[in-house]
Amino acid sequence: MEKKKPKKRIPSSEHLTQLAKVIDSTMVLYNKYKDTDATYASILETNLHVIVITSEFRALIDKIDTSKNVYERRLYARMLAVLIIEYLKDANHFIGKNLIKSGSPIVGPFVDELKSITRELALIKRDHETLLHDIRNEASAHRSKDLKKLITLLTTIDYTLIKKIAISVTKVNEKYITFM
Repeated sequence: MEKKKPKKRIPSSEHLTQLAKVIDSTMVLYNKYKDTDATYASILETNLHVIVITSEFRALIDKIDTSKNVYERRLYARMLAVLIIEYLKDANHFIGKNLIKSGSPIVGPFVDELKSITRELALIKRDHETLLHDIRNEASAHRSKDLKKLITLLTTIDYTLIKKIAISVTKVNEKYITFM
């Protein structure tokens, strides 16, 4: 039986550099059309948001991977959990409602893909919403007055699970980035 070679991982800094170039070129287009074509500007705003959040996910995933300290990993996981839940809370609105319902001929050919993407993001949200909300509300915002609960959460956050959730969202976002 042949051993599978591990996939070459693109270093985070290299990937983030690529995403930064895409953000810069999209900003040029956005600045050109924001005052003259509201529909196209809306598409570009959504694209920018998805690209920026994807680059933030990748940066924090890299921090989790490269950190040698478990508490530092948990800190990055808490930050990532907040970004994930806030993004998933709004993704259906700006991808689904804003783009699909815009009726734009630019979006028309991609309606099925956009619906598929919003469904995938909704499933990720459904499966992990409680955990992500708890981390955001209790461990990141420190809203809990129950110190035992807070300390337990801070010291037991499963950073590998949060990383997996972020990778799942990133893969869906990359589908969006690929065709838009």
